[in-house]
This record gives sequence, C-alpha cells and structure tokens, in this order.
Amino acid sequence: GPDPGGGTPHSTPTEDTSHAHKPDSHFTFIHRGTHPPTFMERPSDQVVINDRVASFTCRASGNPEPRIQWRKNSKRISGNSRYIVVDVPGGSILRIEPVKYQRDEANYECVAENSAGDIISAKAKLTVLTDDRKYP
Repeated sequence: GPDPGGGTPHSTPTEDTSHAHKPDSHFTFIHRGTHPPTFMERPSDQVVINDRVASFTCRASGNPEPRIQWRKNSKRISGNSRYIVVDVPGGSILRIEPVKYQRDEANYECVAENSAGDIISAKAKLTVLTDDRKYP
C-alpha cells in the first residue's frame, strides 16, 4: 500500500510557507501604509436628451486620498458655465447642464491619482438625443 511516511515531509513545507507568508504580508501593509488608487464607483454611459442634465459619478479610494480629475475626449475639463464638478466624499461628480446636442457628445474620463501609485482612469460615453417631440 501507500507509504504513510511519504505524506508527512510533503505536507510540512506547505504548512510552513503559509505560516511565514501571513505575518509578512500583514507587516508590509502596515509598514507601508500607502496604497495606490482603486475605483469604488466608475462613471457609467449616459444617454440624455438635448437641454437635459447629464451626471457622471466617480469614486476612488487610496492612501493618500486620490485626486480626481475629469477629461473630455482626453482633454482636461476646467469648470465652465455648463460643466459643473462637485466634490463628494471619496469622489467627484461631473454634471453637464444643460446638455447640448453634438457639442457634448464625447467620451468622458475620470482620472484618479495619488503619490503612492499609477494613475487610473475610467471612461464613460455620453450620447445626446435631439428631442424630436418638440419638432414634429
């Protein structure tokens, strides 16, 4: 039959490595204290009728707390009369009010960065419909 002694040396190393691994990773986490940004909520695609409001929400966590910026077709959005950026706990909301047909149809990108890691970004598409009911 199978040799019972053969199983023992086999199982011991696996037990040891898992034991050595746990305090190690735990220590690194506490020791470093910082971690790069990760998305808690990504902006989602929007389909909006002309002259209505579009709203994109983006939330990211990290340590230090990530800075969030918005881009439209890869260009940074600076707040203007129709683009309103609202800071919320752990994130940012981009409101476009009122939405203009064709002019606002684009990819909007949420960019989060902190000093601990890489920049991360998430894209959402805005589609603007003309309100056909107004023009029969």
